[in-house]
Amino acid sequence: MNTIKLSKEDKKIIAKKSSEDGFNEAIEIIYSEISIQKHEYILNELSLRHTVWTGFINTEINTAVVIETGLGAVVATISAVVDHVYAIYLDDDTKAIVEARVNKKEFKNRDINHYLISEVPKNLVFNYDETLLVAYAEGNTLVRNAFFKINDLYNINYYYFVDNSELFSKTGHNKYLTNAVRYHIEGTPRDPFKLTSQANKIYQFGGLKYFIFNIYSKYTGKYIVETNLNIDKSFYISVANEFFGIKSYNVRDIFFIKPNGILLLIECPDNQYMLRITSDELGKNRLYNNNSTLRLLNKKNIDFIPTLSGEKRISNHCCSVEECINGRNINSDDLNDKDIKEKIYKQAIEKLIIFQRLTLSQAILIDDTYDRLIKIPFLKSKSQFSSKFHHVFDALEIYIKNSFSNKTLPLVLYHGDYSADNLMIQNENITGIIDWEYAIQNCLPLMDLIFLFCNVFKKQNNVSIIRAMYEVVILENIGKNENDEIYLYCETFNIKKNLIKPLSIMCIVYFIAYRLESNSKISRSGMFDENFSNLLLAIKKSLNI
Repeated sequence: MNTIKLSKEDKKIIAKKSSEDGFNEAIEIIYSEISIQKHEYILNELSLRHTVWTGFINTEINTAVVIETGLGAVVATISAVVDHVYAIYLDDDTKAIVEARVNKKEFKNRDINHYLISEVPKNLVFNYDETLLVAYAEGNTLVRNAFFKINDLYNINYYYFVDNSELFSKTGHNKYLTNAVRYHIEGTPRDPFKLTSQANKIYQFGGLKYFIFNIYSKYTGKYIVETNLNIDKSFYISVANEFFGIKSYNVRDIFFIKPNGILLLIECPDNQYMLRITSDELGKNRLYNNNSTLRLLNKKNIDFIPTLSGEKRISNHCCSVEECINGRNINSDDLNDKDIKEKIYKQAIEKLIIFQRLTLSQAILIDDTYDRLIKIPFLKSKSQFSSKFHHVFDALEIYIKNSFSNKTLPLVLYHGDYSADNLMIQNENITGIIDWEYAIQNCLPLMDLIFLFCNVFKKQNNVSIIRAMYEVVILENIGKNENDEIYLYCETFNIKKNLIKPLSIMCIVYFIAYRLESNSKISRSGMFDENFSNLLLAIKKSLNI
């Protein structure tokens, strides 16, 4: 469904009603008066579609300056993660809406200050080294100009800036992209780096300080954030020697850089490889998962699984290399083509069934098996939230336990991130499945397929994965093809239809427990409460528990 943003007149109505009756009441009123395409915009805003990333801030950020242009989604989430928020607005109506929204009791202990861009004081006092400037320009020149105005006014060190990279380059700042690339491959023996698929990448520019996200890409894209890895020229030379017995190689692409991990596409004389580097315990565990799963599947001689070429510890970093699979990531254009999408789905489930059949076992979920597959994921998920949501997880676990009681379930190899991002295609055929760092052996079935549907819904509708889970799992807003694929999968593994819903809910529990696990030093319960509260309560309500 096409999303249409609210007009100035719509915002004026919401602002007026918010000031008079409160934010929630204003939304209910406007919701009944506007088109269904604008409903989508409001739902996206209320689902905080842009802001899950806030829980992964690794730097000690205690203050955020936010250029807010929506209904307060960014201010709401970031205020749950940092101590102080300075909200900057381009117009009075947006300011009035957000002020009314954050006057609710759940915001009463948060330090949120509101300013129009024309009235921002020059003497705001905060530590620039502990402050993050956030702006979602999305092609809006006014937001972009406000971003640079605040940048010039305060010289803040850290930025999270979302914009169309093509539009951004017209401002004359694209030199920072080149500088960033040079920084991240500094020390590589030669400098043949070329930006491949530039539009789909998310670049860090200006050294370690700036963040740019491109959300308009037709490609899938990954992300780059500040890295704490101590990597220099000697490290890259050691990698070349240890893995390939050569003195140099070509860094062709940067797939992502995280605080304690890097994934690079490198080119050697004989082949292209994926080089994974990590240093922290969580990263090491995920690298171990990826490598042990590849070793297992490589023994099965599955042609769509990357071949693990080697793994070593170099300069206190854990490193591994796997051969590249020919192809590219699935993009939004593929998914919006009905014929291609159906073909991808058909192949995705075929390949899912192939590798899960090869690792198939059966079990009743009792004792240690129950603890490993149900109890521990629930405990890990619940620990991410404040205590006011613990009763929801307790109720859901009882529902799951009762659903699986005395039933024998197939146990399979769970990929953990079975998404369009990790399916490689060439000429409309899936050539490979990559990124096995969240894999779990002897795990619950069906969850990978449900997550794939959620991921595709997210990409097609430009919403958060949380919103997509609500649509797919709670509303069962999927097409006939998706339903057919689910029933085919269940028939293949002898799964009763009444177990589809509990297994779909476990997909969400596993996503929170493992996919969102982080080493962030910042307390993240506020972020999880803000982002998942509506989804969790909707699940509970839909089950009448």
